[in-house]
Amino acid sequence: MLFHYLPLIHNMKYSLFTSILILVLLACGSDNDNMPNADVTDDPQNTDPSFEAFEIDQVVNEITGGYQELLDRGSMSVGLIKLKSEETSSRSQTTLDEVFFIYSGQGILTVDGNELEVKEGDAIVVMGNLDSNLSTSDSITAVLISLKENGFVRTNFKRYSRDQTSRLKDGNSNTWNPFMQEPNVSFGLYSLPAIRGGDGTLFHDWDELNIITAGNSRFTMGGQSVNVKPGTIVFVKEGTGHFFSQIGEDIDIMILWEQ
Repeated sequence: MLFHYLPLIHNMKYSLFTSILILVLLACGSDNDNMPNADVTDDPQNTDPSFEAFEIDQVVNEITGGYQELLDRGSMSVGLIKLKSEETSSRSQTTLDEVFFIYSGQGILTVDGNELEVKEGDAIVVMGNLDSNLSTSDSITAVLISLKENGFVRTNFKRYSRDQTSRLKDGNSNTWNPFMQEPNVSFGLYSLPAIRGGDGTLFHDWDELNIITAGNSRFTMGGQSVNVKPGTIVFVKEGTGHFFSQIGEDIDIMILWEQ
């Protein structure tokens, strides 16, 4: 194909620079339009711990004693509770306000002597200084988020069911349902249908915890990216730009903001 164009280059008396440019372009070939899009990859030069990612299904296999801490930051600590049949979590009373998100299974959450039946998809907010224990007759896995800034919970406890958290979902548009909004923290469900492709880059002045509950996509934060799927937990430090892209299946994300 290159020899086919050489007479044309010679006859048109282009400058040396223009001729070289044409030759380079021709050498690159004409198949670029058929090349697949390059996947987003991690930036090896970015060592800023602006985010941390975990896979619940991997961590639960390492849990001993029913609890495993994942991270402890200035705004929040996050851990996993994993109980087998007829087990009860062994926890001392904490002064911190807490959020339980039931990732899988079902059981009983006892708060200050009150028993709540909980199951997959439920989110339960509990005021600090109250005794709370999780138990199950089968098995249960829960994400436990302890907030370092107290005072956001105005009632002893409150349970949000999956029906409440997903009520605003729309198969044609990105939706945000902040079902829990308190003075210094919000918890909600962010839903992005595959047909929308993702969202724009967002920046927040607060830390953010993402729990993927359905679907899959690519999640980019501060120049680094990870593939996310149900069970992925991602912590994003305040001020870090982040966005979802390459959505392969409608994705749901439970997001907690510490404001």
